[in-house]
Amino acid sequence: HKLGRRIARTPDLFLGDRLLTSDVNVLIYDQLLPALADKRAEGAIKGVGLGMMDWRLMREIIIRSGVIDYVMLANEFTILRHDPELLDFIEWLRETGIGLIAAAPYNAAWIFGATEKIDGFTDPTAEQVEWRTRFLQVCTEMDVEPAGVAVQFLFSNPCVDAVAPGSARVSHIDKNFPQAADNSDLMIPSEVWERLIAKDVIPKDYRYKEQLLA
Repeated sequence: HKLGRRIARTPDLFLGDRLLTSDVNVLIYDQLLPALADKRAEGAIKGVGLGMMDWRLMREIIIRSGVIDYVMLANEFTILRHDPELLDFIEWLRETGIGLIAAAPYNAAWIFGATEKIDGFTDPTAEQVEWRTRFLQVCTEMDVEPAGVAVQFLFSNPCVDAVAPGSARVSHIDKNFPQAADNSDLMIPSEVWERLIAKDVIPKDYRYKEQLLA
């Protein structure tokens, strides 16, 4: 198989990214995922991953294929987006034994006001624009980096194994990487989370609120 010739070393994870449309169902279910499962069984790869921006389609692929070890979910679980149904799905991943990489925590830089589309495709609602105003205002008042707040919010969810911030420029890496590491000097103080909750940037009934305030 051509896939075997492409794998010169043994990676920890082979990640299939942006499998977004039903048009590729035959490729996914009949060819790609079975081939990856065979390579995992042979020891050519250690795991099979799936990267997407649609958690519902992701769940469908996981259930139908039965071969996914890790997922990278982009633009979905963020400080802007964390509805209960999504959180249920994330908990289901943990119960199923599937690891989670939470990616694109800045919603394609929309939360900073740098882009017009929330995820590169979706127009924001008036309510979301007003949310962003409150978010940035609190960050300014509390003298914290919005990027750090956005990244560390994801770690409130105990089902998140890793965060992939993403960077448009090399210069962003030095700024973003420490925020995703275990660095007590850069941890967002609980007072900031309290203010964000009080200003309804983070809902008062957010499922993992206690982890933020701990």
